[in-house]
Amino acid sequence: MSFNMDKTVDDIIKKIVDKKIELDMKGHFGNREIEDKREIYFIQNRLSRVLIFSGAYSDVIMEKINPIDIIFSEEKREFGTEDCPICGKRVKFYVEGKRIYTETECEYKEGFPEIEVEIDVPSGELVLYNNLRKFFPKTPDRYINYLSEIKLSCEDYAKLGMICIFVGNTCPDIYQVSDTHLIIGNDFSEDENVRNIEGKVVGSICTDLWWYCAVDKDVFEKNAEMTLDEFDKAEEARGVWTRLVRVKVKPGRYKATGRHHLLEEWSEDQTHEIFSEITLIE
Repeated sequence: MSFNMDKTVDDIIKKIVDKKIELDMKGHFGNREIEDKREIYFIQNRLSRVLIFSGAYSDVIMEKINPIDIIFSEEKREFGTEDCPICGKRVKFYVEGKRIYTETECEYKEGFPEIEVEIDVPSGELVLYNNLRKFFPKTPDRYINYLSEIKLSCEDYAKLGMICIFVGNTCPDIYQVSDTHLIIGNDFSEDENVRNIEGKVVGSICTDLWWYCAVDKDVFEKNAEMTLDEFDKAEEARGVWTRLVRVKVKPGRYKATGRHHLLEEWSEDQTHEIFSEITLIE
């Protein structure tokens, strides 16, 4: 027989799950359970490096030494670095004794909050669509594989007067609860008499971008240099089947939330998902 990397990874994962090996990420990666594939890849991709630099790799290959005994010796070793998808920082990990750990805490150790941005809707008409970014000045480049960068991107566009919130590849419906409250989400009820999200469906968004945009009607027409009808006709001429969703609301300042990252993992008995809400605040 020869050294089996997959078996070694499985053994380490089991020991972590059984609390025989401590995995202390200090909030990085959202403190996800070790069954998450990212953590498995994280460990697997670094085992060879630790073994090679231990000076005992050949003995491990020949099965003269248990690789777990080499990896988890009392000597402190670097276990590699990884970008935290929550805070976006480069994190250095170590292995020492029966422990894999980092010495730096994640800025969002207690959990990443709901994203919040605000815009004004003085015209009393809100326009929603998949992607309206081209009508606004270029914003700073953001690496949106990090939640912290998603938050910054949302804030960048809000400063320009547009809501731009990440909702994933979900093609959500827009529910109007009142003239001061919209919900962006999906109701999975198959019974038309049973509704799990409050409000009337006033449109939907094809999320080719994985985000949705919402902006005051007058701001849109000024930036786009065309009316809403002219935009829809231009989209139709391009062969695009989607149209702007226009919603009458009470004029004022609105807060939009983004909570896609807070949703529970999908399950078959799930009744609905709410990705974002837009509410009047003043």
